[in-house]
Amino acid sequence: MKKLLLIIGSFLIMLVICGCKTSDYIYYHNVKYGTHKREKLDLYIPRDMEGAEDGGLVLYIHGGAWVAGDKKGYREEIQKNAKDGGYAYAAMNYRYIDENTNAFDIMHDIFMALETIKEKALENNVKLTKVLLTGGSAGGHLAMMYAYSFFAINPFYSPIVPTCVVSYSGPANITNEAYYTMPALGGKAYELFSNLSGFPYNEETYYDAFEYLLKVSPTYYALQGYGVPTVICHGEKDTVVPVSDAYYLDQILTELRTAHDLVIFPNSNHGLESDPDQWEYANKLFKEYMEKYL
Repeated sequence: MKKLLLIIGSFLIMLVICGCKTSDYIYYHNVKYGTHKREKLDLYIPRDMEGAEDGGLVLYIHGGAWVAGDKKGYREEIQKNAKDGGYAYAAMNYRYIDENTNAFDIMHDIFMALETIKEKALENNVKLTKVLLTGGSAGGHLAMMYAYSFFAINPFYSPIVPTCVVSYSGPANITNEAYYTMPALGGKAYELFSNLSGFPYNEETYYDAFEYLLKVSPTYYALQGYGVPTVICHGEKDTVVPVSDAYYLDQILTELRTAHDLVIFPNSNHGLESDPDQWEYANKLFKEYMEKYL
């Protein structure tokens, strides 16, 4: 019996390492892209992509205030989408922020995840060259920050080039003082953004931290003209991330003539839960951005 269990266990490990195949796609679960226990990803490669020289990837980045959440929340959605073919899909975990890990460390996690995804795809005769980054809340922030800063930080080479973003309730302007009065944050903004920026501060030293908060704000890079086509989805009644972030990013991208769409969910809080018509419209835009930019 023990021998049988050992054989079954070894077989399951090999499936994860080598990839599992269905009639629709090849998939990898919990592939390690770094040494930290959180540095793992899932990848789905539709069979109709075999031989692709200019393939597109959709990468999902989970939310959770940069201190919680998991990629498994996207698994059902990715499996459904992968069956339709045409694009590769992936979801990643990343290191949570703390006193020793900040947003720039997570940028490196995204870099390494994309590097691993590219390598796995090449093993299956698929060359991925473009990626749509998407996520909710903290995931939306990280998606925008990576995509925008790719063009701003020099030198910064991305294994797969970010061509567009779809953000759901993503923080865009970490310098926005409205965060400190948001009901759902409960006064945790100082600690959270201290860890996110890598610069400890409090109410008295806020202006000392300003330049550090700027560097972890997607709007900072957008203002320099480094934004990419973006779908901005945000609830008018958001009690976690101020809706003014969405309006400010919309203003910047409009002034700089960067292609984008602002979708306001008028009856919704942070989870965008109360506007089914807006969800339908946002999903339509998601598909349009994939077809146009991937």
